[in-house]
Amino acid sequence: MSREALPYRIEAGGPNILIRVIYFILIGWWLSGLWMALAYLLLLTIVFLPVSFWMYGRIGAVTTLYRS
Repeated sequence: MSREALPYRIEAGGPNILIRVIYFILIGWWLSGLWMALAYLLLLTIVFLPVSFWMYGRIGAVTTLYRS
């Protein structure tokens, strides 16, 4: 049985830095505020507590489109 390496793409950090800067200035800063407010409201419930923690973990991607 032979093992062949599957081709894959390495994307470091998501879109181009210029696109990320424009996104941050026009959309990212206020969208992250809304995202955190919604996460806080979900945090107040027991049922949506895991969703809230997931949302807080994704705040960097919402603010700057950065993918780790």
